[in-house]
Amino acid sequence: MVLPTKDGKVVSLEPSRISVAQSSSRKNTNLLPHTMQQTSPGVHTGKEYQPWWQATSDGLLNANGLKFFNRRDKWGVRARSISIEILLTGGEWVEVYNSGSLDYRRKVMSELHRISGELFPEWIPTTQATADKWHDDTVHALRERLDEDPECMTRNGWLSAASLIPTSTACPLSGDEWRVLAHGLYRQVRRDRNSKSGIASFGGVLRTRAALERLSSEISHVSVKQGDARHAVARHGVVPSGTLRENADGYISTIRALISSLHRLGSQGMLAYGTLLGAVRESDFISHDDDVDLFYTVRPEPGESFEDAALRVEQGLRGFGWNVSGISGYMNSHVSYHQRSEVLDIFPLDISTANVPVHMAQMNVELLPRDWFVDPVSVELRGTSLPAPARFHKFLLARYGESWSESDPYHDWVWRLDA
Repeated sequence: MVLPTKDGKVVSLEPSRISVAQSSSRKNTNLLPHTMQQTSPGVHTGKEYQPWWQATSDGLLNANGLKFFNRRDKWGVRARSISIEILLTGGEWVEVYNSGSLDYRRKVMSELHRISGELFPEWIPTTQATADKWHDDTVHALRERLDEDPECMTRNGWLSAASLIPTSTACPLSGDEWRVLAHGLYRQVRRDRNSKSGIASFGGVLRTRAALERLSSEISHVSVKQGDARHAVARHGVVPSGTLRENADGYISTIRALISSLHRLGSQGMLAYGTLLGAVRESDFISHDDDVDLFYTVRPEPGESFEDAALRVEQGLRGFGWNVSGISGYMNSHVSYHQRSEVLDIFPLDISTANVPVHMAQMNVELLPRDWFVDPVSVELRGTSLPAPARFHKFLLARYGESWSESDPYHDWVWRLDA
């Protein structure tokens, strides 16, 4: 996605002012072209050599910058080689960014040198063997320097260091690459606690449970060495380990308060997904889980859609002092109470029909029997009795498979694992 900016802030444009052309379009898609709007889906061309996209305004743009947003899954590496050009008022095309240019590569080398200091190897590769040696020596220098002074890893420094980390299954991670990757991903979270890191960009090489375990171990080492809480790899990214258990009293108190508020609105709240799984399997939060999930029932009134009914309940929660924020493209929302730090995920259930649409594996929506959810039963979570779906065993079997009773931190991973 490309957006125009004015002094760093995104400039809103009328879509009618922008005409778009691109080299190709993805087959079998209903996505509209990207018209430089925050609400548009981004650029999607077909698979081809050197694809391009061009946007033309019907007049001058009141902008002095551009922001380029890459996709956040493992396919973001497709944009590793990209250039951006703009047309000036005089009719001259000017290249403002090119990740393959000599100037850009000089900047990358300068950042690598800054981080590595005197350990940085001289650039003298003349053959593939000497290039490989330079790569290994540079990664080793980065590892030594980062272990000594992690603060030297700035945002730009990480982008430069990441260029040395493989992203393809053809080049598995080895040696010091694991530690450098751990430093980079952890520093992302350290700089921005709302970030879950860019781990998905390396999904191409993190294809097994063993690989995820290795990276998790490295991140654990790095985070503890820096005096922080132990961090690990979880489904949503790099997160502090055991956060739910460490703050169990606060989360349980917030869960009870939310269920009470939902009851006042004529809705039934109940544990869902990993929170339900932990309560049934361990009577506790799952140690590697990083969020709390609840269902809430919705019964649309005559002439009211399910979506409007869910929004009605959410608006009622806001009236009780809850902060509610929807998630674009999904049915669920994040909720928190006033200044409390606990955030819960809530998922609406339309119980007006015999079959209820429910988010299942990979957030795909499936229809499940209504009687699985109505008339909730109680389960124990850390000694507290909380409501759960009436047929929770059937739900857990459908959601997590026959091995649901066995702990697996990498079940239903966000990308396919080979083993």
